Amino acid sequence: MRQRLSIARAFAIKPEILLCGEPFSALDEHTGNALREEFRGLLSQTKATAIFITHSIEEALRLGGRLMVFERPARIAYETRLRLDMTQSDLDEVRSHIRRAPAG
Repeated sequence: MRQRLSIARAFAIKPEILLCGEPFSALDEHTGNALREEFRGLLSQTKATAIFITHSIEEALRLGGRLMVFERPARIAYETRLRLDMTQSDLDEVRSHIRRAPAG
């Protein structure tokens, strides 16, 4: 419930940019999935940009439009843009690149 309230507060002020530091990490799978879909819908409706930090590859693939993997000290180890028409093979290739990127 707190996560939903935090998301509602963030969108209530009609921001152009949202900074999200693992907002769904502490949730059970069902609630997390529901909130991810709600979040995606709100981003689409409001046209806001979200800078979303996550350690979950699947979450990044589900929510991302542009994906960056960082290594220390704050260097981009891998970057790609995700398209709505990506095939499972395309997504598997992105997963592979992410897993091979330096962890830093």
